[in-house]
Amino acid sequence: MNNSQRNQLRRTKQTQRLELTQQQLDAAATQLQALCEPFIKDKKRIAGYQAVRGEISVDTLLQSARARGAVTTLPIVNDETLLFAPFTDQTPMVKKRFGLLEPDVPTTTYLQPEELDCILVPLVAFDNAANRMGMGGGFYDKSFAFRRERDTQPLLIGVAHELQKSNTVFHEWWDVPLDMVITDKFIYPMNDTH
Repeated sequence: MNNSQRNQLRRTKQTQRLELTQQQLDAAATQLQALCEPFIKDKKRIAGYQAVRGEISVDTLLQSARARGAVTTLPIVNDETLLFAPFTDQTPMVKKRFGLLEPDVPTTTYLQPEELDCILVPLVAFDNAANRMGMGGGFYDKSFAFRRERDTQPLLIGVAHELQKSNTVFHEWWDVPLDMVITDKFIYPMNDTH
């Protein structure tokens, strides 16, 4: 694998994402919700993320999940892995690492990755087999490494704009495979019914 190719792909996809207009971002989030809802409607503990730098928003998906009684969480960086803090529309937020807002809740309420039913995973690029390229920090891969050994909860759904698809993401052995990627247009892998 060529690191310069991987870094170039990451830069290209991030730039394409940043060029999306607010109208395109809003439309993509609505289309994503329609495709994603059937896969998460019965999940009780769901992790999302705060969309930044052109990422596809999962806010309405999380609001819908809370409306039906699910616990929604956001990732909290804990050393080199992630924990997940529960939040609602009323939860106070504080700016933390990477300038992201995190729920201001007691650490005793944080959930471990294996306690969740479903994770909506942000990504920079993906391929037809639902392999993911992230930002490069490895937080999701380290947090969900247990999924490489056993096919178990949580369901890992990568979410992205269709324009983030690539022929390859230069997949490495440590990359944790996603169960699927759902974009504003399609569900990948396309031949898998899940």
